[in-house]
Amino acid sequence: MKRYLLFDSGCSLCTQLARDIEFESDGWLEAKSLRDPEILALVKTARPDWQWQPTLLEIEEDVVTVSTGIQLKARIVKGVGIRRAWRIAELITKATPNPGHTLYQERRNFLRQSSALLVTIPLLRSPALVRTLFSTGPGGMAYQDYRDSDFGFTLQYPTSWKIDVKHRQLYPWKDDEAILKRVISSGTPALVYLDVWSSRGKTLHDWLGWYKTSREVTDMPIDSNATVASMPAMIFLQNQQRDLLITYFSDEKYVYRLMNWATGEKAHVDAYWHMLESYTPPDVSGKVVTVLPQSMIQETNLWATSKAVRIANCCSYYDSGNPFPCCTNQGNCTWWCYYKYGYVPFTGNAETWWGQVPDYPEWNRSTSGPSCLASIACWSGSPGHVAYAAYWSGTGNVGISEMSWCANCGSSRSISPSNPSQGWIFKGSGPCPGGVQV
Repeated sequence: MKRYLLFDSGCSLCTQLARDIEFESDGWLEAKSLRDPEILALVKTARPDWQWQPTLLEIEEDVVTVSTGIQLKARIVKGVGIRRAWRIAELITKATPNPGHTLYQERRNFLRQSSALLVTIPLLRSPALVRTLFSTGPGGMAYQDYRDSDFGFTLQYPTSWKIDVKHRQLYPWKDDEAILKRVISSGTPALVYLDVWSSRGKTLHDWLGWYKTSREVTDMPIDSNATVASMPAMIFLQNQQRDLLITYFSDEKYVYRLMNWATGEKAHVDAYWHMLESYTPPDVSGKVVTVLPQSMIQETNLWATSKAVRIANCCSYYDSGNPFPCCTNQGNCTWWCYYKYGYVPFTGNAETWWGQVPDYPEWNRSTSGPSCLASIACWSGSPGHVAYAAYWSGTGNVGISEMSWCANCGSSRSISPSNPSQGWIFKGSGPCPGGVQV
């Protein structure tokens, strides 16, 4: 990948400044003259309507990319980091001549027309622009805004992460007791789920009590211990195969859950706290207050650094997005079911999956047998067990494939439809009428 800083080689001050910035970028940028016909030809080829404006030219093999506007600003900060961007801004400040200087007009023209990077970086000195484009949070990490188009709230997430809407019920909702929307923020290997439910007229305390009972959750407090955006909130650690840091909060109309999967990296927990602190309800112009319990923060910081990172390779199988653990490359039933399905929405130990099914309108459960589609067998216990239904004719036994926790990297066997102590969960319609391969 080649990245070019375009500068006016006819301006001695501009040339030196371009070289200084090239040095400060630590090799991320290379200075090139705007008077170079080959450079101009590349820009015009990639962007025929290009005119003099802040621009970054990137070339990878035969692909030429011209970035302008917001995209350009994000590329610069993501490429050199917020600290180097600020130092570059300082270089520009120091190099700006006095308005009476003979080079002033030449310098002004250079900043306005010739240098894409040098026009952009000084803008970072504006606090308002920094907050709007890429605010900085804990550890100097850069953040940008996420504004939800359905519920109107905003929060900030790291610019290096991506956003993916995984579940979304269209209004009128099919099931107002299920999750209305799930937004996933993910990095490498960071993973945060944001879920939204209807409060159905309940206070947060009453809703959590209902949820704990209806979803068969054993270890979950229901009393508020924090405040998020001036709303009551409850934060706790869920210690299971893959531990979770969970916050529930409610604006009386909706209940929100921000859930951070343990990755063994404190930076990801810091990002999680920043996401909570940046959350702003819709149509709120005044100040909102977020109060997080210091005891929970201290406990979580210790917890965060003691957990294993996400495992992409399990028993010679590869799944970079799999959030479940694999015990020293010796198998895990939940990892295997997530891998076989490509994605499952469930979290925590296998025994809890059965109770989570009502959260997802597209998922169902049955005690009479698998679905016509791929199914998951569920056994109770601690931590329970799940297996993937590989084949069923509609009658007789079911062929399953499975892994065991820390003991089995993969095996197959045949079981009766009534064997799983909890039953079968599946995405789609009801049990097979018979004679259908799973």
